[in-house]
Amino acid sequence: MDMSFKGSGNDKLPLIVVTEGNADEMCLISDVLGEKNFRVLGYSDCDKAYDLITRETPVLSLVDVHLPGNCGIDLIRKIRLAEHLRSMPVIAIISAESEKDLAGGGADAFLRRPFDAESLKKTVDSLLMQKA
Repeated sequence: MDMSFKGSGNDKLPLIVVTEGNADEMCLISDVLGEKNFRVLGYSDCDKAYDLITRETPVLSLVDVHLPGNCGIDLIRKIRLAEHLRSMPVIAIISAESEKDLAGGGADAFLRRPFDAESLKKTVDSLLMQKA
């Protein structure tokens, strides 16, 4: 499921990269952030997402930590190790069961499943305001 979502038509919009294994959640995230005038690119493959993140340096990234092989947690760690990406805010998409696995993972915020549009907006807005 490597796809470009709503808002992706305008390359001048701020980019958010979403790495998510659930198509319904990917659509929710892309719709909500597209309405907030972000360009959203979504991936289910951590390696492809990381390649894009290192090339494009998005304003923020959302990462599903439940992707196969713990690649979501590994992706967050790789982002934190890359010098030019360290200041980029990262939101980990988690379930209550996964919180204990994230110690030291490097996410700036957590979005617990199930989440809704309002909690997504608040979390994104909060992180981007902190960065500004």
